[in-house]
Amino acid sequence: MSIEILMLVATISLLSVLMLIQGMRNFLLLGLGVVTINQRYIEPCESWHDRLNGAIGDLIEATAIFAPLVTIMNLLSVNSEQTEFGAQLFFASCVGHAVFSIVGLPIARAGAWFTGVMAILLIAAVFFH
Repeated sequence: MSIEILMLVATISLLSVLMLIQGMRNFLLLGLGVVTINQRYIEPCESWHDRLNGAIGDLIEATAIFAPLVTIMNLLSVNSEQTEFGAQLFFASCVGHAVFSIVGLPIARAGAWFTGVMAILLIAAVFFH
């Protein structure tokens, strides 16, 4: 398995862990009756709860760009040290973004987001050589 695919699996695993935390938090705070209904109608929570929801949404959006890029790159066999580094940088930025989002550090969160964008561009640059 290539490093890029491994980083994709790690990113999806990170998303799964965050969603598990979100589900357990909702179950413990709101109860089973509320959790089983359509969760779009749950009232917004305070502090880290909303930040966790935002971190999950941001990670879903980033993965929607990263996953097809890595998959196509892997199918075309255009892997290189540059794409490996880009994938590792992307995963590290996702972890940092999630942590900074939940803790509430907006400047660090923005820096992690920018790093993730640069990592995606680093991977995509392989297609333009």
